[in-house]
Amino acid sequence: MLALRAVTSTGGMIAHSDAFDHGFLAKCATRIIDECRGINRVI
Repeated sequence: MLALRAVTSTGGMIAHSDAFDHGFLAKCATRIIDECRGINRVI
């Protein structure tokens, strides 16, 4: 299993959660599953 988390940071010391665009996330998830042996889910 693999988890992706988007964060934004302006000062390097504090990071805030951000959201992925659904199209981008779908493309990344498909590519990770197709190309990384042992990965069968992206959440």
